[in-house]
Amino acid sequence: MSASAARAIIRVLLRPGVMSPLARLFSQHRISVSRVFGIAFVAALLGTGSAWQGTLVGRAMFLAGIVLAAIGMVGRIWCLTYSSGYKSSELVTLGPYSVSRNPLYFFSFVGLVGIGLATETVSLTLFLMAFFATVYPAVIAGEEEFLHGKFGQAYVEYCNRTPRFLPRPALFAEPESYMVQPRTLRRSLGGVIWFIGLPVAIQVLVNLRTAGVLGSVTLLP
Repeated sequence: MSASAARAIIRVLLRPGVMSPLARLFSQHRISVSRVFGIAFVAALLGTGSAWQGTLVGRAMFLAGIVLAAIGMVGRIWCLTYSSGYKSSELVTLGPYSVSRNPLYFFSFVGLVGIGLATETVSLTLFLMAFFATVYPAVIAGEEEFLHGKFGQAYVEYCNRTPRFLPRPALFAEPESYMVQPRTLRRSLGGVIWFIGLPVAIQVLVNLRTAGVLGSVTLLP
């Protein structure tokens, strides 16, 4: 899939009004849905292997996955530095929020793609992309409704100048200093580490399969 095609798909998925009632239901129970998808993903990791394993293509996919997972992790930390403790009480429009209205979810998407590529399979990468496309458009729509109701015209003006999802670097603006709430930030960081932890765990599973510890598996493209 080309980069332009991927961008087009993301724009369609995140366009207001395209979310189905099922997607909205998923968004209301996204923690439970995330756990189900997570269990399914781990089960797939334990029961399958990559048809690309040991090849140059497989190594390139894993390396790209590590890079994207790291970008996703660092990007989420950057976003949380600005939003932790503020997002529900103030309209955050600086730093990563100056180039995208949903940079936290953008970096989550990048990280998920990285985790998928770290499995060295296209199938599991698409599985994680499908998870994001199922749950997060409705999550974003729900948050937008809340922010519009809370901040009114200020949020409308912010929406008019800032892309909904894909960042526009030319809009970047940051302050000379910014007050961070360390306790709230620390509590938020727990959901970030797994962006790197999972690729490491995936490599451990690959090594165990290579050593014959996990037995035979079904290979996925």
